[in-house]
Amino acid sequence: MGKRLFPTFVKYVSQSVMGMVGISCYILADTWFVAAAFGAEGLAALNLAIVVYSLMNAAGLMAGIGGATLFSLSFAAGRERRTEIFSSTAALGLFFAVIFTGAGLFFSGGIARLLGADEVIFAMTRSYLRTILSFSLFFIMNNIFLAFVRNDGSPRLAMAAMVTGSLSNIALDYLFIFPFGWGLFGAALATAIAPMISLALLSLHFVLRRSSFRPSLRRLRAGAVAKMIPLGLSSMVTELSSAATLAAFNLMILAMAGNTGVAAYGIVANLALVELAVFVGIAQGMQPLVSRSRGADDGHSCRLLLLYGAAFSLAVASLAYGTVFVWAR
Repeated sequence: MGKRLFPTFVKYVSQSVMGMVGISCYILADTWFVAAAFGAEGLAALNLAIVVYSLMNAAGLMAGIGGATLFSLSFAAGRERRTEIFSSTAALGLFFAVIFTGAGLFFSGGIARLLGADEVIFAMTRSYLRTILSFSLFFIMNNIFLAFVRNDGSPRLAMAAMVTGSLSNIALDYLFIFPFGWGLFGAALATAIAPMISLALLSLHFVLRRSSFRPSLRRLRAGAVAKMIPLGLSSMVTELSSAATLAAFNLMILAMAGNTGVAAYGIVANLALVELAVFVGIAQGMQPLVSRSRGADDGHSCRLLLLYGAAFSLAVASLAYGTVFVWAR
């Protein structure tokens, strides 16, 4: 059984890791281009705004991973049950999107002040926040669709969507910041368009009739939402802890070293987000396999998957530590 399971594990995890690294490059691309165009002040504004991006991402991951886990656990229950779970998850995502969009449209200035933006970087921080939050629906739905498409047997399409979105973000970052001269608004807009492109590719899962479920407003169930939230909390807490750490460090470094200190920390923090994305990718790649094994009451496969995941994570962590100690400069 282990020999049959390991190739499937490698397939799902490798494609998930590649895709998650692609998503993390949304912000990494912004970091590179913003640094080139606006220097330390632009980096400081970006690093303050990333806290809210992490909060938005946490909501999307909680809904996506929680709903997709329940989806896989209920796979034998039939198409109508799977449709019910997906539709209820999408409704939860829409609820979160309304909250974040409202915050961006009406409170972006207050949020920028709360995060520590001074007069020098206030306008840039507010502009980035307002743009990113105004497109929160696409970020959150992208997380949901990625998780469901992956759990519905199409990890390659999920990976392709994430990588394509990331590459488009890099190209649009350059176009909007340099030739168009749109400043930090351009960087935020490029990042906001990326999940839209990803969603367009993910829609092929439905257009080509590969899906085992379908969206339906008539299949919304509060009970499904109540069950999926606990299943997605661990993913949410991981992202929230990153946001809380980033916010705390930003405020302390602002007091000690000002915007230049936050800019320096921003480079380190954004690289750390990429590393965190690798581990999130491992977990998300494993999740469909673990959920199916659990749904089939196959405890042996669950234990093997845990062993594979732990070993893979340890290897990645060792590589990361080695890279930091040898090539930190």
